[in-house]
Amino acid sequence: MDSTQAFLQEYISDWLRQAPKDRIPITSAMGITVAEVSPLSITVTAQLAPNINHRDSAFGSSISTLGILAGWIILKHRCQTFEPKPTLVIQASNTQFLQPIVSDYSSQVVDFTEADFAKFERA
Repeated sequence: MDSTQAFLQEYISDWLRQAPKDRIPITSAMGITVAEVSPLSITVTAQLAPNINHRDSAFGSSISTLGILAGWIILKHRCQTFEPKPTLVIQASNTQFLQPIVSDYSSQVVDFTEADFAKFERA
């Protein structure tokens, strides 16, 4: 991990511990941590125990929330330099549950490109 990645991981991890507690209350109870981060990708993890359902697997809404949060964090971080600061609102989400998750789990945003950010800026 280079110094930029280390800084981003620490910055986003600190932010994740603080900001969502007030703005996204469910995240404080989910046991979320930032596993890896770069300017164009992120991996966030959640503990199974606080997200377990009656079938001893991860609760579907928790799985969806983690995926949404991963994308939101990348955009939120990127938008820090925008003026005026945009309000990020989730427009759509789709999660397919292919099999039960029975351990801690993660969500990744990978291969996000500058072209992807350019599309977002135009929207």
